[in-house]
Parts: sequence; C-alpha cells; structure tokens
Amino acid sequence: MASIFMKLIVTAGGQGTKLWPYSRESKPKQFQPIIGNESLYTYTVNLLLQRHSPD
Repeated sequence: MASIFMKLIVTAGGQGTKLWPYSRESKPKQFQPIIGNESLYTYTVNLLLQRHSPD
C-alpha cells in the first residue's frame, strides 16, 4: 500500500484589532500568552505534534 504524505500548515496573521491594545505590532495576538503562559500559536503547534509525528 502506498504511503500518503501530508503537510500541516499553521497560519498566523492579521492585524489583531480585536485584541488591541493587548496585541501590538511587536507582539501580535497569535503570540500573546492566552492559554496559561502559552500562546495560541504554541498551543496549536504542540497539539499537532502530539497527533502527527514529524518525519
């Protein structure tokens, strides 16, 4: 049976206007510590790494 290769992409962008003034240009919303001390970006990447091993 042939192997299926899949690439996971985590998108992170936008102006962050809904979280202003908490998010700034120097530290956008996706890198703010929202879940405990963890950012949404870090949380998402860790979640994906738990479910899919990088080869």
